[in-house]
Amino acid sequence: MGSGEYDEVGLVEVLRVIIQVLRDVLGKAPSAGLLLDKYVKLALVVDEVINEGLLEAVDKDAIKKGLRGKAPWE
Repeated sequence: MGSGEYDEVGLVEVLRVIIQVLRDVLGKAPSAGLLLDKYVKLALVVDEVINEGLLEAVDKDAIKKGLRGKAPWE
């Protein structure tokens, strides 16, 4: 079950960054209904953070910069 490369504390920080970026991108706090409605945006944010199973970006500004031009927002 996992390689043990990332511990719980590190993963909590990753989740915090994902939530912060989603708040910025969606314009409000993410909720279950909002995330289902804007699933494409959620998938793009997670894709920017995790690339081919490896943690890639955990800086909020770097993630938002990587999102630009990835796909048209609906």
